[in-house]
Amino acid sequence: MQITDTERPILIALHVDTDKDGDEIQTKSQQASNVAIIGEVRNPGGVVINKNQFNSGSDNNKNDDDGLFTTFKPDVQGEYTLIITNLSSNPVKVGGIFGYLPIIRNNNQVNLQPLGGIIVGIILFIVGIITLIVGTIIAGIK
Repeated sequence: MQITDTERPILIALHVDTDKDGDEIQTKSQQASNVAIIGEVRNPGGVVINKNQFNSGSDNNKNDDDGLFTTFKPDVQGEYTLIITNLSSNPVKVGGIFGYLPIIRNNNQVNLQPLGGIIVGIILFIVGIITLIVGTIIAGIK
């Protein structure tokens, strides 16, 4: 990711799917083992500026909440690299986001202004439904 604004924090959100229930051929030892994922961010100079480890539980139930959510503040402008490493022998599927979070300002304060259009849309939708119900009642009475 090319970073031009070092004042805004960068978001890393990963979702890990171990798909334990989908593979019936797995042995008991494979199902009981933990899945460990490391997310590492390197700045343009190759220095690790953020490193987090995610460990999936050893239960046999599929957990849809398996994920990592963190932020970091870039130190210099340039290209930052996110390296995801699977430390276990089990295959995993990883999906995620690596970039600016639009609702966070430069001073790490929450900015709800980008959500204003969504909120107005929801309010207009509710008013439209109420108008439709009232119109149907009025048409039914006449």
